[in-house]
Amino acid sequence: YQYGVWCGGSGTVSMTDYYGISILNVYFDQPKTAGIHVQYNVPANFRVGITAINCRALGCDWGYVCEERGEYNSLMSCHAYENTFGGWKNRGGNNSWLGGSITYNPIGVSLIGGINDGHSHMQGATVNHNTISVYASGLANGYEFQGCDIHVGDIKILDSEKIRFIG
Repeated sequence: YQYGVWCGGSGTVSMTDYYGISILNVYFDQPKTAGIHVQYNVPANFRVGITAINCRALGCDWGYVCEERGEYNSLMSCHAYENTFGGWKNRGGNNSWLGGSITYNPIGVSLIGGINDGHSHMQGATVNHNTISVYASGLANGYEFQGCDIHVGDIKILDSEKIRFIG
């Protein structure tokens, strides 16, 4: 596997507690698997794990991935475009996306059910010119899109609860 940044443990038995990680102004140019991948990392006392600001992911399988138990991460003014499968795959909980854009991907935002999934928000982002702009499957704990520009791309919600689009 090739990652720009990988953060986490190897399973629910060997979870990590990395927090306070800042990734600023990084251009992930085709690292293959993901620009940023977080998995089995639950920061103690609900501290922020990774804060990524003004990063760009191009030509990855997924631009950004918050896998199962990859929690409490914040992506701000980040961009994901022309990735093989999608812009952002979020299977973790408490992960937010603020501003930025997700464009020209087969799937823009993928919300997948997992342990403690969803229950956070995307706010003020542009999700545009994707084949499927928002895809949710098996999400139990909901997710909120607030003030997002979602154009040109389907919205598919399968067996998921509490997905909200506001403004």
